[in-house]
Amino acid sequence: MLKFDEICHIYNIEPSFVKEIYDLGLVDFVEEDDTLWLPSDMLSDFERILRLNNELGVNLEGIDIIIHLLKRIEDMEMEIKEMKRQLDFFTKDY
Repeated sequence: MLKFDEICHIYNIEPSFVKEIYDLGLVDFVEEDDTLWLPSDMLSDFERILRLNNELGVNLEGIDIIIHLLKRIEDMEMEIKEMKRQLDFFTKDY
């Protein structure tokens, strides 16, 4: 896990930007002893947010929409795989 201030230092970003990411719920921080921590499993999501913002110029509201749509696509892909599995089960004798 990385502390809030470590994130700002490592990625050379303003604390207000990280706070905005936290406030929008784009990544799940853990609050412990009045300190915000970024869990290791959220690091790739955090870095994706930074890339979308820095490299593509997408604002945080746009990033929120992108993340939501990517999650929906992932859910639909899983649903399609399950439906294919069920279809294969019922059509395997034909």
